[in-house]
Amino acid sequence: MFPILRFPYDVDILNQPAPKWYSQYRFYLSILVGTCIIGTLAGISYYGPVAGHGLLSHDLQMIQNERRRQRPEVSGTIRGDIEAVSTGEAGDTYVQVRKKQKQEEEHND
Repeated sequence: MFPILRFPYDVDILNQPAPKWYSQYRFYLSILVGTCIIGTLAGISYYGPVAGHGLLSHDLQMIQNERRRQRPEVSGTIRGDIEAVSTGEAGDTYVQVRKKQKQEEEHND
């Protein structure tokens, strides 16, 4: 019915029938190509768009370093006019964060 659609698959340029092994060859080749495509997509989603090489790796490294530099510390001192004071056993929390009292106010108390 549609002979033009069958031309590339089972007839070569000289209009001779394809060899018997050709259909099996096409089948396994399709499986191989499909596996490679799926493997590539899975690898990209697992490792990311750049797996440590390529044109973008330098830019990505620069962005990561900048983010690390701007990331707040997990522990350490807090700059500013605040302090953390233990509330003791009577308090509802372990630590109370409050504004630092000035030296003059502490001497008056």
